[in-house]
Amino acid sequence: MPMPTARDRFFTQLKTALYEGTFAEMVLEKYQGLDRRMRAISVRQTSLLPGKQIITFIHIHEGHQTEKTFSIHEALAELQNLIGKTFLDAHLVCASETYQLTFTLRGVGSLKITPNSEMPSRPDDTPAQDETSPTPTSEPAASTATPWNRALDAAAKKAGVLDATSFSPAFINEFLSWLTPLLEYAVRPSKKKTASAREHPITIVQLGSGRGQLAFALATTLGTRARIHGIDANPALLDLCNRVAGAEGLINLAFTKPPAPGASAPEFDVLIALNARDTDADDALAQGIAAGAPLIIVEPCAHRELRAQLPAPTHWPEAIHQETLLAHQTGPITDAFRALILACAGYKIKTLERPTSATSAANLLIAALKPRIRPQEVTTDAVRAFARHHGIRHQHLAKRLGLSL
Repeated sequence: MPMPTARDRFFTQLKTALYEGTFAEMVLEKYQGLDRRMRAISVRQTSLLPGKQIITFIHIHEGHQTEKTFSIHEALAELQNLIGKTFLDAHLVCASETYQLTFTLRGVGSLKITPNSEMPSRPDDTPAQDETSPTPTSEPAASTATPWNRALDAAAKKAGVLDATSFSPAFINEFLSWLTPLLEYAVRPSKKKTASAREHPITIVQLGSGRGQLAFALATTLGTRARIHGIDANPALLDLCNRVAGAEGLINLAFTKPPAPGASAPEFDVLIALNARDTDADDALAQGIAAGAPLIIVEPCAHRELRAQLPAPTHWPEAIHQETLLAHQTGPITDAFRALILACAGYKIKTLERPTSATSAANLLIAALKPRIRPQEVTTDAVRAFARHHGIRHQHLAKRLGLSL
């Protein structure tokens, strides 16, 4: 079943912004029609009567302007006809983010999302920051724009679990943009199968789902294309998230506790484990590999296992024999070793960095994709050579996979 395209995600956000009141303005540019004097269309939302929203299209021609008004439903239909056909560029400004949907002449769309805290004061004069630049993850003012987010915040406050793991809207948007092409690659039907071979929804499991923000975002973005299972050990969080999911009518979303030791885990296509501390990341990777998952995504943090096995080289000057400096080596070496083991297990590796705050270092997200045709040619000898070079005598993922070092 196809994943949502850049156009789908843009119109989902546009519809939400118009009905939820977070829409600020939109501009359509790169006109492709026959009117040589046409330059752009500016879209504004006004309220003439309580509960009566009017969408105004300002057609900007060379030397003059014309206006047309629509209801929200009519405006959405008109924009579906214009964007990607008559206009190749659409800028949507919402309360907390700006969305830029751009099409090539061949109709290939791409979506860039920029938090408004990073936007210059004159967005018409200054280009937006590139999406690969570090972005602060503090909560934007309109982080509760979606109904489920408001409900989660209210329920969490009432239950007293506000300190549970949560993610900023900026990170969730960036993660979904990164995830979509990975899903398309990982769960695409085999060429030997018919187009209807994958009629069933894909199953996504998130370990350590916490307050459920990412799971809810996945469920609402992917809709009936996917079933989302959030797994967490905190009964209060599970009850909270299930109540909100039921109230919001998200039948493709459920939250459960981890399976008991020895019990069979649910089958899944995609495994996600964010904020996986120390060897928890290795356990998640081993679980995904054992299940033959087409896509595994982990965000390792708090690397400790290899620290004692990575002594400072004897040729280093005494001045840099500092514990903090030496500890900072552990993360990159551990994650590089994990990537090598994943490649040895037949996976291809993709990575993304996301900042943990405006000032702290970035966390690394590792995606492991299982190709159907030919795995990468990384042998156990290469894994052992890496281990010998760095003095690694044991490592949790290698042990879980039965790989002796």
